[in-house]
Amino acid sequence: MKFLRFLIISFFAILAAACSEQENSDAPGGVKGLWRLSSVSHFNGFLETFDERNLQQTLRLYGNSDTCYVVKTLTDDNGIMIVPQEYIVYTIKCVDDSTYSYTENGDPCPFWHPADDVIVTQVLGFKHKWIRLEAGEELCRAVEKAFEVDAYGNYAGCQVISSAEQNLKKKNRTLQYVLVCSMLLLAGICIYMFNVLRRRRYIMAQLRSIREETDLRSQQMNAAMKRVEEDFVQSDYYIELHRRIKRGDRFSEEDWREMEYQVKKAYPDFVRHLLVLIPLSEVEFRTCMLIRLSVSPSGMADVLHRDLSSISTIRSRLYYKVFGKKGGSHDWDEFVLSL
Repeated sequence: MKFLRFLIISFFAILAAACSEQENSDAPGGVKGLWRLSSVSHFNGFLETFDERNLQQTLRLYGNSDTCYVVKTLTDDNGIMIVPQEYIVYTIKCVDDSTYSYTENGDPCPFWHPADDVIVTQVLGFKHKWIRLEAGEELCRAVEKAFEVDAYGNYAGCQVISSAEQNLKKKNRTLQYVLVCSMLLLAGICIYMFNVLRRRRYIMAQLRSIREETDLRSQQMNAAMKRVEEDFVQSDYYIELHRRIKRGDRFSEEDWREMEYQVKKAYPDFVRHLLVLIPLSEVEFRTCMLIRLSVSPSGMADVLHRDLSSISTIRSRLYYKVFGKKGGSHDWDEFVLSL
């Protein structure tokens, strides 16, 4: 009899614990863990994608105490560098099977959880798609450590995971990428066309940030990026691309996606620096990519199916949008080549 009573009490205790766990569950599949930024949908319809093969990545680590850490990473064969970007306090509650109540730092934000390995957050009109990242404990610990605070209230800052250390721990595995610091201003990204004065101030701040980031970059990093660019210019893809443009070949959507991937791989900062300044239409973005690939204006006109004067107008207009003063198309070309 006592044994039966023990079984009944144990059953209800387990049932109560399960119910409590279900009530505290943040969502089916959960959001806790490490997530990689896959794409950003801009309010003007432009979709910025971040391939998992890219050297630079943005990661989110949702912790066990309603805390979220945002970091930037850059990877190569030497290891991984983690740069802290933002600390977020979040809350999430499942209202029903498809609706969630979600806040970041007390502000309500639209939130979707279409699959166990996908979440979508929306901030200031920008939709961020995140893909779950199956990462080791060492990477998660490094992300958390970057936000540790000392007795003076200072963050620990950038963390490095070297390939040598990982090879000692995991004999047959080598790291593919090295994490690099990328200091970006996150405020004011939705200030584009609403107010001319505020937009000018925002663009000038971003230009200063780009210059400062370039000045702070180490000589070794500059040399490495220069070697990547030199190898790219001599690559089969680059040579064949210019041949196709001279032949007047028509480019498919797949060709344009591959071109964007190759540009991001050869010039890691280019797309990020360009898109943070102003929203771009599809033809404007493709024009900038062709400029960075050293395609002549006549070649741009052929591949974009526009006349030469239209290509010149696009470049001059972009220069005015960024700098607020008239400039020639060659002035815009020089700026794009400097990114």
